[in-house]
Amino acid sequence: MIALSAKPDIISRYQSLSPIDLKVTSAVANPNSQGQRNLTLAWFWSMDIPGDTKVDNWMSEFYRVHWLRAKAMKERCMEEVELLVSECEWTGNFFTRRSTQFRRKGQSASEEGLGSAAAYFECQATLYSRLAEDAVECLHRMMAKLSET
Repeated sequence: MIALSAKPDIISRYQSLSPIDLKVTSAVANPNSQGQRNLTLAWFWSMDIPGDTKVDNWMSEFYRVHWLRAKAMKERCMEEVELLVSECEWTGNFFTRRSTQFRRKGQSASEEGLGSAAAYFECQATLYSRLAEDAVECLHRMMAKLSET
């Protein structure tokens, strides 16, 4: 394009081609084949060329398939975020529950006069309490990063 002395607005619109851009997509020919989940289209497929879907039915099908793939990828990401948030909450709840259980055991051991067992249970309760705090802090950090994006 530069060698052809194209105008600057045309040169800025088109990017240079790389070998990865020239790979053939088989999503239309075989939409259920393996290994296509994370593939993205090359930059020139997203250019706004007026009427290309009206002229060619295959182009319309091509865009439809890739739009559905992008939508599925977005929904998988949203599902993964939902699962991560839930797992952080479940982990924090588990640690809190274990801390409460060890505190109860420590109180029972203390009432029975078992000092060393009571100390052990108190250490375990403190450990699980700190783990619960870490899980809550991790959840807050993750939620803050998610709100940034």
